Amino acid sequence: MARTLSEVIADSLPVEGKLPLVHIADAFHLEDILTSASLLPTRCDVFEEDLLYFFYGRPAYKTRREENANLLFDFPIVFALHPGAAPLVRERAFPVDTGAFKKGLYANYFHKKTDFDSLEIPSDDESIRKYVGTFYSDNLDYYVGRSTKNVEIGSTEFTLQGLHELARLPTSPNIQGRVSYDERSSSVELQFASEMSLKGNVLAVILPGVFLGEKSIKDKIIEINPKHLETYDTMHGMGPQGVAAIVYDRLLTVYRREELVP
Repeated sequence: MARTLSEVIADSLPVEGKLPLVHIADAFHLEDILTSASLLPTRCDVFEEDLLYFFYGRPAYKTRREENANLLFDFPIVFALHPGAAPLVRERAFPVDTGAFKKGLYANYFHKKTDFDSLEIPSDDESIRKYVGTFYSDNLDYYVGRSTKNVEIGSTEFTLQGLHELARLPTSPNIQGRVSYDERSSSVELQFASEMSLKGNVLAVILPGVFLGEKSIKDKIIEINPKHLETYDTMHGMGPQGVAAIVYDRLLTVYRREELVP
């Protein structure tokens, strides 16, 4: 009998160490977030509920625009929580981008009749670490988005085969020129139904350095008191791949300071 994903996770060993939950917002919403000093659930078209989304460990985000890439409103703002910090009400966790799955963008990895619920995993910290331990050698392996771990998977365990293949992909491959995937494809997505206060809960904030020239923004960031404040420069015409690379490097620097990755 083919094992379910939940059964495989239950039998796996958790990866050593815990990574933060990471929320990414576009710069358009920065002032609203800082004014409330909270991350708030918003309407989700996939589940038709008010939900607050995080990715486990990764600043998984791509700007939606290829043109006018020098404009600032769509650049990512990263809030990485202290490991163990999380909103109170957990709803669901998935090891894929649920929005992309609903749009059919995983057709190369899962049969079209794959049950959405079969991809749901337990949302507790231990199970998330077990999922990472199933497909990755360590947290750095997971963070950089390309698994080097051999996993024994049965010939009829089709969902596991698809997840393993996604885990082995480079961070941003272009599949036969048709669909450009990014690291959201293999990131653990967590959904919460309650807000998250930022004060005292933020390990790191990463944002374009130009925003710190606004006194009101800088003062509000100081109020939420992140342990690390990292900035990146936005160059004229910088595309989404360039931004993603810089943001990943900044957060990896934080993780290494905190000894969260090898």
